[in-house]
Amino acid sequence: MNLTTIKSRISTREWQTFILLFGISLILRLVYFIIMLSQIGSSGLYDQFNDPVKYINAADYLMGRYQPGQYDLFLVGVGYPAVLALSRILFGQSFLAVIILQILLSSLTSIIIYKIADLLTGNRPTAVVSGILVATSLTSISLANALVTESIYFFLFSLSVYLFFRCLDETNWRNAVLSGVSGGCAVLLRSAGGFFPAILMLSALLVPAPAGRRRQLLYRSLIVSVIMVAIPAAWGVRNLLTHDFFTISATGTLAAKTYLVAKVRIEEEGRHIREFPELRDSLYRVSLKHFHEGNFRLSQEESNALIAETATMFPVTMLRNFFQIALDNMTAVSSLHYLQLPRWRPFFDTLDHYWNRGDTNPAMLTLSLLGFVLIARRNMRIAVVLLLAMGYYGIISGVTFGQGSRIFYPAQGSEFILAAAALVFIYRSISMAARKILGRFSTRRL
Repeated sequence: MNLTTIKSRISTREWQTFILLFGISLILRLVYFIIMLSQIGSSGLYDQFNDPVKYINAADYLMGRYQPGQYDLFLVGVGYPAVLALSRILFGQSFLAVIILQILLSSLTSIIIYKIADLLTGNRPTAVVSGILVATSLTSISLANALVTESIYFFLFSLSVYLFFRCLDETNWRNAVLSGVSGGCAVLLRSAGGFFPAILMLSALLVPAPAGRRRQLLYRSLIVSVIMVAIPAAWGVRNLLTHDFFTISATGTLAAKTYLVAKVRIEEEGRHIREFPELRDSLYRVSLKHFHEGNFRLSQEESNALIAETATMFPVTMLRNFFQIALDNMTAVSSLHYLQLPRWRPFFDTLDHYWNRGDTNPAMLTLSLLGFVLIARRNMRIAVVLLLAMGYYGIISGVTFGQGSRIFYPAQGSEFILAAAALVFIYRSISMAARKILGRFSTRRL
C-alpha cells in the first residue's frame, strides 16, 4: 500500500468523523431550538434572565440608539454587543440569526475539540469520544440557544488553542498569528480568558519537543500571547480614554465584589445566609449608581478597595470560600434549560433527583481526574497541559456563583478530553472482562 492511498483513506476517515460530530451537534441544537421557540417564543430570548438585556443595551449604544447602554458596554465589554449590533444591521430587530450562528459555531467546536484531542493524545478513540461529549453536552446545547457570549467565545478560544498547538510543530508563523487573533477576539467576548496566555507559555515549556527546538516553541508562544493580549488591550485603552479606567470589562471585579465578598461578609458578620441576596444587590446598586453618575473609575476603585479590604481582614475565610466556590462551579450542572424549556420542568426535576446532587454532580470532574492519571502514564507532560487548561477556568471561577455550569463551560474542551480517556479505558476494561467471562462460560459448556 503506497503513501498516497494511506493518506487518502485517512482523509476519508477524518471527513466521516467530522460529518458525524457536526451532524450530531447540529441536529441536537436545532431540535432544541425548535422546541424552545415552541415553548417560550422568540421574545423569550430576551426576558428569561438578565444578561441578554445588558448585551442588547450595549449593542444599541454602539449603534447610537440607546445612550444608557454605555454602562452595560463598560460592564460586559465590546465583543458580544458588536456581534448583536452587526446582526441588527444585517437582519433587523430579530436576533434569531445570532442563535443560528451560535448553533453552527457550537457544532463546529465539537470538531475542533476532537482535533485538539487527536493532536495531543494521538489516541483516536479518545479524540472521537471527546468530540461526542462536546456535541451532546446539555450545557453546550442550551448556551448555543441563548443570547450570551459563551458559544462564540468557546469556538474562538478552542480554535486559538488548536492553532497554537499546530503552530508549535510547523515552520511557518501563520497559525501562530491566527491563534493570537482568534484568542484575542475571544477575550473581547469574555475577559475571563485574559490570563490564558500564561497557560500557553507554560504549555510551550511542557509539550514534548526535539532537542534545540524549545526556544523556538517559546518564541511562537510569545507571539501568540502578545497578539492575544494586544487585541483586547486596545479596548482597555479606549475605556481608559473614555472612562478614565483601563479594563476590558468590569464584570469580573463586580462579580468578585457582589458574590465572593458578600458571601465572606455574611459569614464573618454572623448573619444568616438568607440575607446574602440583599447584601449582594445593595453592593451592586452602589456600583450602578456610580456608573449612572459617570464615575466609572470611582466604581472600579471602590470595588477593588472593598475586595482588598475583605481579603486583608478575613484571609482564611476569603480563600476557603474562593476555593469552595471554584469547586462548586467545576461540578455545577446545567440550569439554563429550565428557563428555555419550562414545560419540561417536571421531566428535568425527575432526572436531577436521580442523577444530580442538588446543583452539582462530581461525575465529570471525577472522570477527568481519572483521565489525567491514565494519560499521565503515557505522557505526563500532555496530561499536565490538559489539567492546567481545565484548572485555569476552575480557579478564575472562584469569584462568582449561582449560574450553573455556564461559568466553567470554557473548560469543557480539556475536561472532556480527560474524561474521554477515562471512558475509553472503562469501556475497554469492561469489554475485556466480558470477553473473558464469556470465554470461560463457552469453555465450560464445551
